[in-house]
Amino acid sequence: MSSSGLRSAPTTQEDLTGWVELDDYDASVPAGMSTILPSQPSRTTAPSAASGWRDVVVDRLADLLDLEKNWDGRGSEAVSFQDAIDVLEFLTLVMHQDTAAPAVGPLSSGGIGLAWAKDSLEVEAVFDHARDERALYITDGDEEHEAPIKNAALLFASVAAQLTID
Repeated sequence: MSSSGLRSAPTTQEDLTGWVELDDYDASVPAGMSTILPSQPSRTTAPSAASGWRDVVVDRLADLLDLEKNWDGRGSEAVSFQDAIDVLEFLTLVMHQDTAAPAVGPLSSGGIGLAWAKDSLEVEAVFDHARDERALYITDGDEEHEAPIKNAALLFASVAAQLTID
């Protein structure tokens, strides 16, 4: 654990899989994520009171890292381990204990997409080294905002309170 009390991100796929204990449950997917989710069903976990979003995200990332090249039957790339690490580092920086876990899905280029949707608020984050895209996109009604991930913490903080677990 770091001096801030946050657990450091894993450095290998084995570390990622063992980062938390996992329990199965069915999760709903926000409508906007359907374009980046695989066609086969996936396993996610119910958050415990102590871990909140972290259990859900780590379990989903472990599932995505098991996808092999061409997982969608259309020539997709395998999910990038580096993109999975980047997702965890970003979320560890910006998420609060009561922030709802995002929907997490693979991109055909091997990247990872995150999405939250609540009322008129839609938040998407893209982590894709292959396409050199790492950005946060927020739509709230008619307002649209975007920022590169390296500068996105304040932008995410501006809407985080709206993304709490109900």
